[in-house]
Amino acid sequence: KLRQIFSRFCGYLSARCQLPVCQEAMHGIARRSPPREEQIRQSLGIQRFLSISAIRTAFFNLARLNPDDPDWNSVVITCLGLICGPRTAECAALTFGSLRLQTGNFCVLPIMCQLVFQNGEWIRSDLLKTAAAYRELVLPQCLHDVLEVRRKWVAQRSNCSDVSDFPLFPEPENMHIPLTPAKINELLDSYLLQLGVSDS
Repeated sequence: KLRQIFSRFCGYLSARCQLPVCQEAMHGIARRSPPREEQIRQSLGIQRFLSISAIRTAFFNLARLNPDDPDWNSVVITCLGLICGPRTAECAALTFGSLRLQTGNFCVLPIMCQLVFQNGEWIRSDLLKTAAAYRELVLPQCLHDVLEVRRKWVAQRSNCSDVSDFPLFPEPENMHIPLTPAKINELLDSYLLQLGVSDS
């Protein structure tokens, strides 16, 4: 239930530029809203989902995150979800080579594949759920900086100058093995609960 609400919230953020929704409605704050905004909030099930305090805490933790922090995956995946709304299987397939730095100090993260379980093993598949699933996520400077620091740390730790094929979100004990979508779901559940987010 919690992940479903989180997923709907991420989709809501992605579509917010096309919907006449006020900022208070976005964060699920109980304020008087026009009927259309109230209808959108109720259909997404986010009335009591995420407080401004929880969002502030998530990005505060991101800003002070060290590349070797045990919670690195949890913090970055959560903030990435809040900003861009990728699916967990798409997150699992991301590598450092996926990052594309653009002019103007922002980063583009193309979503072109997902991690799927096939023939007894996890593989990257270029078959996404729909044609619209192939897209580019625009990352703000705060996320780009965190990822670049992590890239340098991974390169130093692995003694490898090119870490393009390394997963963005690896298993803690092996930087070459990506987290599975199920493991990412577990991390999201745990971290969102730390932020005070619950099903109720």
